[in-house]
Amino acid sequence: APPLVVVEGYMDVIACQRAGIAAVAPLGTALTEEQMELLWRRHPEPTLCFDGDRAGRQAAFRALDRALPLLTPGRSFRFSVVEGGKDPDDVLREQGAAALRSQLSRTAGFAETLFRRELESEPLDTPERRAGLKARLRAAASRIADRDLQSAYRDDLLARFEAALPARAPSGPGSDFRGRGAGRGRSWIDPAPTSLGRNAARRLATALDGPAAALMKRALADPACLDDHLESPFAAGGFGEPDLAGLAKEIIRLRLESEHLDSQGLARHLAGIDFEVLLTDIDRAAAKSGAPFLKPDVSLEDARSQWSQAFARLSRLAALDEALSTAKGDLGGALSMDAFSRLKGERDRLRRQIRNWQDEP
Repeated sequence: APPLVVVEGYMDVIACQRAGIAAVAPLGTALTEEQMELLWRRHPEPTLCFDGDRAGRQAAFRALDRALPLLTPGRSFRFSVVEGGKDPDDVLREQGAAALRSQLSRTAGFAETLFRRELESEPLDTPERRAGLKARLRAAASRIADRDLQSAYRDDLLARFEAALPARAPSGPGSDFRGRGAGRGRSWIDPAPTSLGRNAARRLATALDGPAAALMKRALADPACLDDHLESPFAAGGFGEPDLAGLAKEIIRLRLESEHLDSQGLARHLAGIDFEVLLTDIDRAAAKSGAPFLKPDVSLEDARSQWSQAFARLSRLAALDEALSTAKGDLGGALSMDAFSRLKGERDRLRRQIRNWQDEP
């Protein structure tokens, strides 16, 4: 059967149809079990396509959990995530139909998506966490009602676990590091962090949003720039980057309690309460952002002015993203298609300005 794609909203359905891709959308609701049954009548393995932002990933995971008990031989889903935090409508308008078809053709199977979700849910830097991953994989497989498929999924997920986390046998008499000796050839996970475990533990380094990291980097160097925003939910939320929220709240708390908080004292305090790795990740992401207020030759006055402008733009961008996410797929809602398109246009202009650090036209 020709591929059938499920997208988040009606604007994405229109984009897919223009690109020659058969697509449907749940129209304002999360994908339900009843809708899944209808999809399987049309195609044995529809592709669930979600936006590449955090909300899109969360929607994909909700659909995965709802579908898991319903899987049977010949009834499953594939998953596609649009790159760069965009949605199909963005890709069609900015890159054309061929780019959209190419992105939607890159899919992952259900078992692979489930495994990656559990693998990346927390660092794997202790035996307890690695054992926890294995337990979660077993529990996920047990939710499949079809007993034969349940067994097949358990075998598949545990095989992925063994392949992803290199093992070794214990050292000592009768054994060596290549896994021979005691235990009849069985092995356990190396207590030293594997490369995969290190990557999972440091996934923030690649996940941090560059502009948000740049705002945070400047706030760490000049805490006074936050003074006009100490009660802002956007600031306390990490400038639109949830992984920075805990750090932002701690800086705001310290700023409220001490008028003489300097960057060196702040750095020492944060390094002593387990923020040291995150601070390194912020440095890395901010360095790649190209933010003008981080340049070494910029004056304090200019840096604060540029930081405030960037803060206002990112705050507005977050509000637009929230409004569009709420309105997406709501054909009968108060927001018309023209209004929806205008909001998207404003959102896209802001994204470009932030990406290029442009002045207002």
